[in-house]
Amino acid sequence: MSWKLPSFLDRQRDELVAQGLALLAQSVVKAVETLAGLLDAGDGRLKRLAARDILDQHGKFRELDELSRRIEAVQGRLKER
Repeated sequence: MSWKLPSFLDRQRDELVAQGLALLAQSVVKAVETLAGLLDAGDGRLKRLAARDILDQHGKFRELDELSRRIEAVQGRLKER
């Protein structure tokens, strides 16, 4: 067998990371669906907590999205120099 151990291990690690990220992505969808479903719960306290979690995460997502755009704009300006 003619393969180099480090590159083989790197490929194996990359594959495991990709599988883990795919599972995480599936879990995120399920978690969001669960939270959204709790908005229809009969318990008002549970509804409020679910709503707060959804709004908090949405705010964080928007903030990260805005920061990513700003960083990309700065990187673009730096490349032009």
